Amino acid sequence: MEDLPARMQAVAVAQQSGDPANIASANRKLIATTLRALAEIKLTEGNNNQAVDLYKQSIEYEDTPAAHVALSLVYMRAQRTDEALAEIGPVLKADPNNADAWDVQGKLYMDKKAWRDAGHSSCRAT
Repeated sequence: MEDLPARMQAVAVAQQSGDPANIASANRKLIATTLRALAEIKLTEGNNNQAVDLYKQSIEYEDTPAAHVALSLVYMRAQRTDEALAEIGPVLKADPNNADAWDVQGKLYMDKKAWRDAGHSSCRAT
């Protein structure tokens, strides 16, 4: 949610520029941020399924590693471990130095009682 004011400002600046591509990009990022903020609200309400849907929609507007890590955490919270692992795998493939993704993967492997994989992932997280 802390990104919302900056994203709203970016939209205002883009609109003043008159550049349609810049305007579209700024609006897509604002929509993605808003969807992620709504997903966080749904999580606090305990509605994991709606949070998953909102994170997926946000990724359609702005595909970032952080959004995939967040979606993986929601899957984990919903005890959908295999889906969480499927979500986190490509993040690590694209950025093998992403400590947050390694940490989440380690926790997911602990949930599956795959201790060796959990240990490997946890070591990479630090």
